[in-house]
Amino acid sequence: MEKRITGHTELLGLIATPIRHSKSPVMHNAACRALGLDYAYLAFDIQPDQLEDAVKGFKALNVRGWNVSMPYKTTIGQYLDHITPIAKMCGAINTVINDHGVLTGTITDGTGYMTALKDQGIDIIGKKMTIVGAGGAATAIVMQAALDGVKEISIFNIKDASWDRALENVEKINSQTQCKAQLFDLNDHETLRKEINESIIFTNATNVGMGKLEGKIAIVTGSGKGIGRDAALAIAAEGATVVTVARTQSDLDETVKMIEDAGGTAISLSRDLTDGEQVADMVKTVVDKYGRIDILVNNAGGYPKEIYKNIEHQAIKIWEWSEEQWDQIIKTNLRIPFLVTKNVVPVMIKQGKGDIVNVSSRMGRIASQMGAYAVAKGGIVTMTKTTAIQTKEYGIKCNAVSPGIVDTPGQRVYNHSVGQDGCPMGSSKDVAKAIIYLLADSPAVMTGQSVDLFTTV
Repeated sequence: MEKRITGHTELLGLIATPIRHSKSPVMHNAACRALGLDYAYLAFDIQPDQLEDAVKGFKALNVRGWNVSMPYKTTIGQYLDHITPIAKMCGAINTVINDHGVLTGTITDGTGYMTALKDQGIDIIGKKMTIVGAGGAATAIVMQAALDGVKEISIFNIKDASWDRALENVEKINSQTQCKAQLFDLNDHETLRKEINESIIFTNATNVGMGKLEGKIAIVTGSGKGIGRDAALAIAAEGATVVTVARTQSDLDETVKMIEDAGGTAISLSRDLTDGEQVADMVKTVVDKYGRIDILVNNAGGYPKEIYKNIEHQAIKIWEWSEEQWDQIIKTNLRIPFLVTKNVVPVMIKQGKGDIVNVSSRMGRIASQMGAYAVAKGGIVTMTKTTAIQTKEYGIKCNAVSPGIVDTPGQRVYNHSVGQDGCPMGSSKDVAKAIIYLLADSPAVMTGQSVDLFTTV
């Protein structure tokens, strides 16, 4: 790039947080080179409290234009001079154009879609189209199509948290354009076939082909090692930004490095999650930085080896526990998920959606010799069901995984090679796969369930 930058080179950019993982600079600079355009495109990691100053600075420096990604698509408009009709209809901005100091916000997904069709000689003006999806890109496409003169649009979507957004899209199109829009349940396959057959074009605007959790913000507690680390890696691999949380900063640093080396995005927050104030601060920090929390994995817990020292298979009789030992185990394994859930759920309620996965244990599902640990894990299963019942109306799912003995660094302390019911130990990577299933692949109505792993009983 330095070989083509001159005194005449103008600046383009992208603002978001996080942003260092973005491939946009590579693509846009390559395009500028190929087209002979004298621009340089850079990524800027802007914190929420810096947004207004960043816009003023870009204007003062005559940055020719910039793209906008999360979490600023819905908030940057207040600092601009104009917003295009399509951006107003979509309620989002992904591009700002600086025309001699006049800043105009727009959204280009729909324009790109319509232009691509035109370039291929496909004319859909005055005709009918069918589309699947109601996310950001789908919204921009249907709004732009309606504004450009498409006669009818049939929208199909699953009845999840995005259903209400799809209804809003239909209402806006029907009230603000000459186009007629209808919304159908994607599970109505007969109607889907009929509408596709009557349409000039069918468009899949879902996230098929992308990471299953693309663009989501996830908190994973106890992610310094073991199950939590592998869950964080798996969630990041599906496109989410992961907030890793644990006590030991060095462990978190290693997890974050592993995620970043694999091309993912993550940050670390070292916190004592048994402390309510530190939990509240952790959640506030995430919301301040990203504006939302889409996923919570409650994994933090364990059983301190000093409690079970020299005791075969940790079989402490219920009457042999000291109050201090009992309280320590309950605090570590049941208080933590309660405190984190307590602070995260109000954020998810405000959003109208969210996914929670609690890591319990087979010990919480059957009678066990492990006393307080089994009781705490059983409490997690019950807390999962209670949370599911109380949050379902807000578009929140809460499920649990209950593995048998898992081959983790903590488990190796006890030199177990065989799990419960004579089953071999499972791997933390397999637990992570189950967590991904609950977050991305399970039925939309599945909530309050506990998935057993590595056991036959």
